[in-house]
Amino acid sequence: GKVVVVDVWSTSCAPCMREFPHLVALSKNTDSDKLACISLNVDYIGLKSKPPESYLGKVQEFLQQQQADQVTNLLSAATDEAVLSEFQLVSIPAILIYSADGTLKHALTDANTGDDGLSYEGDVIPLVTALLATQ
Repeated sequence: GKVVVVDVWSTSCAPCMREFPHLVALSKNTDSDKLACISLNVDYIGLKSKPPESYLGKVQEFLQQQQADQVTNLLSAATDEAVLSEFQLVSIPAILIYSADGTLKHALTDANTGDDGLSYEGDVIPLVTALLATQ
């Protein structure tokens, strides 16, 4: 198995957009045999006039700008609220870190990461590094 990082984000979330390049860098700078990086976009808010696929162009454009081709990128067809509820999250940005055996080890949000908010440098990378060291 691999350590898995799932970044739950939206193009309307400034902190999400600020931290996204760090997910891409983590993916590019870590052995892909040991780490899988996944981005889960939750732009869809449930409006019938704006179905999930209506967000695809904007999301793809951002992913191309970020050169996120080494990240597995998903666009949720469920509403943002449904996704947050499913993962028991209160807000985005949110980053889920799973151990190589598939156990959720960390669910990080701005609410549980200190005054400066969630960051890859301060929060995610140290936890991922520690998990990779135990493999």
